[in-house]
This record gives sequence, structure tokens and C-alpha cells, in this order.
Amino acid sequence: MHGKTIGFIGMGNIGTQAARLFRGAFDCRILAYDPYAPMGHWGDIPHVRIADLEELWPQVDVLSLHVPLTDTTRNIVDRAAIARMKPSAIIINVSRGGLIDELALADALRDGKLFGAGLDAFEEGEPPSRSNPLLAFPNVLATPHAGAGTIETQADSSLATARQLLHVLAGNEPFHRVV
Repeated sequence: MHGKTIGFIGMGNIGTQAARLFRGAFDCRILAYDPYAPMGHWGDIPHVRIADLEELWPQVDVLSLHVPLTDTTRNIVDRAAIARMKPSAIIINVSRGGLIDELALADALRDGKLFGAGLDAFEEGEPPSRSNPLLAFPNVLATPHAGAGTIETQADSSLATARQLLHVLAGNEPFHRVV
């Protein structure tokens, strides 16, 4: 991973934390795409470069998705995007199913147009059907979408919700506004 280019689509809390880890542990070059994050949002991570999607696709060695599923993010990684990526690239989706055109991903993996994928979210939901073609590839790592299922993360989420509520009830703007 040392020195690789990691592209992040979505730089909210999880994307930012992951970028910080990649940058610090592996000295990776970070390209970030997030039209909703304020400028300077990643100031404490050195050398983060804000990119648009068209410049991001051909440069990434690893693409990491951290966005909700909306009308604008559905199939954000489509056949055209995959075609612009390096054959050595890896796609990681730990966010939501429906962000990747799964048929296009399966075709690219079968044809050697991508190196691999790490997925814990699928278009049809979790767990995916055993007939999902992506599960047949040896270069796909599929895991349950259960990262937030620990006792610690549940407690942290409850405390964060309570802090946010008290902050807003005191007349302040929310920390994390949903647009």
C-alpha cells in the first residue's frame, strides 16, 4: 500500500478517518471527492487533494466509497467509471449497496479490467443472494455489513446523538446536517 493513490468518494467522518489512516500508516496519496464537505475539512491530513470524479477514476489504485445511497450516488461507479480505472485498481465499498453497478463490476473482474473488490454492501441487500455473481470471484472479499455492530460503537452512537440533540436544543446549528 505504501505510496499508492487512494481515492475517497465521501469524506464524512468515516471517510476522513480512513483517509487519515491510509495517509499516516502507508504514506498514501489521497484524492477526495465530496461536493458536500466544506473546503478545508481535511486540514489535519497532509496532502489531501480535492478532485472531481473525472480526474479521480484513472489515478486511483484503490477506490473507497463512503457515501449514502441517493439519486445522485446510485451507480456512481458505473461501467464508464470502471472503464477509466487502472486494471490494477481495487474498489472498496463499505457504505451502501447500489453505489456500484454490480453487473459492470462483475464484467470488469471477469475480463481482468480490475484487480479486485472488497464489499460489505450489495445492491440487493445484506446478506447477498448466493447467486450474486460477485461472490464467485476469488478476487472479491465479501464481508457482512456489521462494522457498527459492536457494543462500543452502539454506545458511542448513542452519546453522539445525545450531544447533537443538546447542541441543537441550545439553539445551535447541527454538527452533521443531512442535506
